[in-house]
Amino acid sequence: MKLRSLLFCCCLALAGVACEEIVDDPGALPYHEKLVIRGVLENNKQLDTIKITRTLPPLDEYSEERAVVQNALVLVRHDGIVDTLIDHGNSQYFTPGIIVRSGSVYELTVEWKGKRATAVTTIPQPPVIQSARRVNGTSSSGYSSAYLADTVLPRSAEVYAATSLFRYPPPNQNLSVTTNFFYEVKRPANNETALAVRAFSYWEEVTGTEYIIVHSYDAPFYEYYTSLDQDSEDLFGASGRQVKWNIQGDGIGMFIGTASSEEFRVP
Repeated sequence: MKLRSLLFCCCLALAGVACEEIVDDPGALPYHEKLVIRGVLENNKQLDTIKITRTLPPLDEYSEERAVVQNALVLVRHDGIVDTLIDHGNSQYFTPGIIVRSGSVYELTVEWKGKRATAVTTIPQPPVIQSARRVNGTSSSGYSSAYLADTVLPRSAEVYAATSLFRYPPPNQNLSVTTNFFYEVKRPANNETALAVRAFSYWEEVTGTEYIIVHSYDAPFYEYYTSLDQDSEDLFGASGRQVKWNIQGDGIGMFIGTASSEEFRVP
């Protein structure tokens, strides 16, 4: 009996696109094992964990334990130095003492069981915010609905996104709330780049101080972000969309440089 299977993007968009294929044997579904790599390199911080797992066959139940990649050779080249990252278990590779610097180029090489994946990223400079303002509205439920808008001094080979921070007034001045998602990601414009980030919704009588923080990323982040389905809960893009990673060779994923601005108070 033939089995008709609709193969969606799974295990970090293994094939990149959805496809439909008729097979006689579920075990014959096409499968090409890939290394799955995630590394975010932030300016002036220690090179954080590079996580390396592997894809599993389409019909296999996914688990972290089964996807673990052990004893891979992981090299990071930068500033004339070659660092070997150590396997600390659970697919996490890092070596203490590597501080990420703006302007430096970092080259990643991963080798494991005959597979080889590479990536290159440049660490951007911290963004310079030129101005910020709050744009207000009112939702149907009576809450304030607003977003923060700002402009950034643009630089080539960087893209920008923003998050917001809200600090409560005394006696709760030690309390704050931050956004952890991006409303938009933009490429640099000629003279300035305008960005928006959703502000917090709160009762009208609540007062406090709002700040905006802009994050710069190496240019390939824009292609990655815009290739995702922003309306989908699928972390790796909706079926039928090809997520644009910057890992080359036998891998998928992102190895990307980033830097953040200082908190900028919104008037």
